[in-house]
Amino acid sequence: MQTAKQAVERFQSEGDRKNEALALQTVARTHIANREFLRGARVAKDAQQILAQLGDTDGEIQMLQTAVEAHLARPEEEAKEDALQTAMEALAEFRRRENLRGQALVLSLLARTYHKVADPESAVYVVRDAVTLFRELGDRKSENALLRSIINDELVPTAIESSDLALRAAKAALAVCHQSEDKRGQAAMLKTTFRILLAREKPERALQAAEEALKMYREQEDRKGEAEMTLLASKVLLQREEHRRALGAAECAASIFREVGDAPGELAALQAAVDVHAARGDHAMVLEASEEVLEKCRSLQDPASEATLLQRICEVYLEQGGKENAEVVARTAKEAHVLARAAGDLGRETCALAALARSHLAGGRAQEAVEVSKEAVRCAHDSGDRRSQITALHTFGDVSLKLGHAFDAIESSKEAIEYARFEGLVQQEAAALSTLVAARLLNAEPSEALRAAKEAHDRAKRLGNLRAEAAALHAVASVCLHIKAPQEAIQALDGAQANYKRLKDRKKEAAVVNMAVKAQLLGGDPASALRAAKEARGMARELRDRKAEAEALDAASQVHLAKRDFHEALDCAKSMAQIYDELQEETSAAKAKQLLTSIYLAKGDARTAIDVGEDAVALYQKLEDQKAEAAAQHLCAQAYLQRHHDEEKSRQQQGMSRQGPVSQDPSEAVRAALRARALFRQHGNITGELEVMDTLARAYIRKGDPREGARVAEDYLAAARKARDKPAEASALLVSASALASSQQLQEALRSAEAARNLFRDLGNAESLSEAERFVAVVNDALGELGHRRPAAPANLAAPPDKRSPSGRFGFRPPQDENNGSLITGQRQEQGRATGGVDPTPLYNRKAFPWTQRQSVKATPGI
Repeated sequence: MQTAKQAVERFQSEGDRKNEALALQTVARTHIANREFLRGARVAKDAQQILAQLGDTDGEIQMLQTAVEAHLARPEEEAKEDALQTAMEALAEFRRRENLRGQALVLSLLARTYHKVADPESAVYVVRDAVTLFRELGDRKSENALLRSIINDELVPTAIESSDLALRAAKAALAVCHQSEDKRGQAAMLKTTFRILLAREKPERALQAAEEALKMYREQEDRKGEAEMTLLASKVLLQREEHRRALGAAECAASIFREVGDAPGELAALQAAVDVHAARGDHAMVLEASEEVLEKCRSLQDPASEATLLQRICEVYLEQGGKENAEVVARTAKEAHVLARAAGDLGRETCALAALARSHLAGGRAQEAVEVSKEAVRCAHDSGDRRSQITALHTFGDVSLKLGHAFDAIESSKEAIEYARFEGLVQQEAAALSTLVAARLLNAEPSEALRAAKEAHDRAKRLGNLRAEAAALHAVASVCLHIKAPQEAIQALDGAQANYKRLKDRKKEAAVVNMAVKAQLLGGDPASALRAAKEARGMARELRDRKAEAEALDAASQVHLAKRDFHEALDCAKSMAQIYDELQEETSAAKAKQLLTSIYLAKGDARTAIDVGEDAVALYQKLEDQKAEAAAQHLCAQAYLQRHHDEEKSRQQQGMSRQGPVSQDPSEAVRAALRARALFRQHGNITGELEVMDTLARAYIRKGDPREGARVAEDYLAAARKARDKPAEASALLVSASALASSQQLQEALRSAEAARNLFRDLGNAESLSEAERFVAVVNDALGELGHRRPAAPANLAAPPDKRSPSGRFGFRPPQDENNGSLITGQRQEQGRATGGVDPTPLYNRKAFPWTQRQSVKATPGI
């Protein structure tokens, strides 16, 4: 600084005005470097005045530029205005002096200043005036330099791409380039227009701009520009789900980049082609194409791109499912994480951690999944990248949901939805909405789940976004199924399917059709459900999606079960189990075994039901899935009771005595039911506990311990009344009557049975009412045999059942005469006297023993 000032003084004393001005410029720049911006601007202004007196236009413009830069460097709000004002004053001075060249150069500087302060429209209009002056001066070189410096890809900042200002600036720039016959500028502005129209959510017009830009690039034989524009168009076509055109554009771009020797460009185009294959669900092509891209990444030593590609591979393997694939994902995600960290890319590091968390979850490593997903959230927060934050939050929400942590799943999903809406990421919003709805249902908040889904639907409809609308309708349907509103679910699913058809998204359409099977079945239309199940399986095969095919087989099996077509139900369930075994999906394989248990039980094959059911229980215990184990244990308890009943019935038909080896089936039923009850209670499943208490009471009666059966029945009745579950209360009264009758307490049994009958009548449950009335009649007959006065039968008492009745199937036979023996079996005791006990076998609870067409749907897993 001191040296520069000394130089100024020396040149002043020597009268060397030009060198004095140059020395002043050095002083000004020194002030700017020392952050003394106003001093620097004043000194530069002094130097400018000296050069103006000397008539040095070019030197004067240089000093003016230094003064403008000094103002722009200031942190104050008014700094930009001061910079523009300085340039305007200089322009006025050149006009006063009628210096056309000075005016043109100041306009050039003013245009660059407007560009720096993010006012592209003003910059373009200033360029237009400057171009006119340069043409008048015949300075084509300065004209072209100005056009290239302002009208290029950087004219419109990304932050204002969606604004009207940006669109006006692009149009004005196109007009200037057309006037100047600048095809390079026209192509650049068409490319900018493409970006602007995309930001304004007008993809059709954006693609038109891309086509015009491509024509310009081809006319100039600008192969690199053509390749870049083609690649951008490919990405838009992918977003519009025009997969064939997108793939063609990506491959064309890769070919051109290869031709011009642009390896990074070729890599980007090859990655775009992989993205298209992934969007089409063509996993084989993703893996095949990835090999070439990986080689290219490694040859270019591009760890960031390699990490991105490895994450795409992880997505493919996760989608395919299976324990073996989960291990592949874990290894690949760890490799991607190392590469992303080496590249210092927190966004890619987040994605790698998210994939690793999902692989841990798929591999049954729950605690590791939670820890890694939390680390992904922290990493995304540090990155500040919204897309990464959405990925991390959604992953954490999914992991929390799978582990039953509803609150964490709700909070993370809500935040992910908020970010996705802000960024306009429809698919990510749909995925987070699905998790939110499932978490609300898990947390026993169906009204909140429905509100969130309907709010999302209203918003999507208002915005005219078909994909978001379809996803919201899908979520609405899932809630309607949960609250047993099948018609509303079917209506929502029809709308979702129509939208996915318009979008040509076969994968999402298949998922909707699969859910429609459950809705049709719940709505009592098994024929439509079967058609939908066949359609879902056909679509899954078309997509070569093994998991989706297994889900379709699951739905089809349940339809056949509801129609009591056990052979077809077994075929579908076995095929489903085979697929899950091949995929090494242990949780899904256990569910398949549970479904098979239900089918065998409904078919009457209790022995096989026990074998398969115990396998399912063992698998759930291995997976530490206690909620699912509870349901499987309950099925096993029912199967043990059924087998005991079948053996007793066979003895009766063969005329064999009841004396013989004591069956352990009732004891096994008690064991399984006690375990199921404990698990249901532990996890707060009131409905499940009520159902298993019915089974447990009957198991004790079968075991020959009616007193314990009566105690459980009392607990069952109290719990049903506390839960205000009237159907369960009626069933509890009936099973209590059975226990009392088995304990010779016929009067108390009669009162309990009559109370059950009255409650079933109030509920309008004709089937259960008929059974209760039969029981009342049997107890009355027993009281009559023992010499008690028999009350008059109710007016609506059903006639004695024939052999085709449900109770007849389970060994119920009303006494023919007083010497006919026991009330149920028709056998006499060895002492030669009739027993007063009532066999509880026919008094099964339809809710707890779900092998009727009406109840099998509810009891089968997955419905």
